[in-house]
Amino acid sequence: MSGDGPIDGSPQTENCSYTDSRRSATSPSSCEDVKSVDPVPFYLIPRVITWEMQQYGDAISERYVHRTSGHVYQITLIVRGEEP
Repeated sequence: MSGDGPIDGSPQTENCSYTDSRRSATSPSSCEDVKSVDPVPFYLIPRVITWEMQQYGDAISERYVHRTSGHVYQITLIVRGEEP
């Protein structure tokens, strides 16, 4: 690309395929832990998420719910930890 201006409105002048720390931006950092819950039926999703929120509180940074088969869903949480 030529020019010194923003790319598509981004203040970055280079593509962001990696961060300055040379780690992938899509993988969790070393201070995050991935927690998976056993697959649950659709009607239990709110109850399971509520229980996990009570257990981990503000440490939950992301939560994903994916349909596996039928009306069964996999819940994955990204939990922040303390830096070593």
